[in-house]
Amino acid sequence: ALEMFSASWKATSKEVIKNCFRKAGFENGVAASASASEDNNSTEANERAPFDGEEGDQASLEEAWRCLESDGAVPDGVALEDFLYADSCVVATEEVTDDSIVQDVLGSTQEDPGSDIDAEDDDAPSSREVLDAIDVLRRH
Repeated sequence: ALEMFSASWKATSKEVIKNCFRKAGFENGVAASASASEDNNSTEANERAPFDGEEGDQASLEEAWRCLESDGAVPDGVALEDFLYADSCVVATEEVTDDSIVQDVLGSTQEDPGSDIDAEDDDAPSSREVLDAIDVLRRH
């Protein structure tokens, strides 16, 4: 799988990558809408439609959604907006205080300071065995 991933990445042209960044709003390494997003607060920026400004993309997205609905791939009652903004209220990070970091570090070192020595695997495969296993994986 890694070899296929590597081969597909190598086969991807620079133009495809440039187009992906352009569609995401980046041009020449700078966000195209940086000045506009500075004017909006973060809530307004998160509530913008994913394809604001590009009518063709919005239309193709809606067409793709209709195709999925007609194929039965979308559960009843789920709208495109529900799908697009399903994770808009998800907390992806938490604020960590210095005290909690210290407690985490102290807790992990006080649990069992000698556990690293016991955790060593005496039956580690040799380099030759690893290479043989990789060859088996390549063949299947």
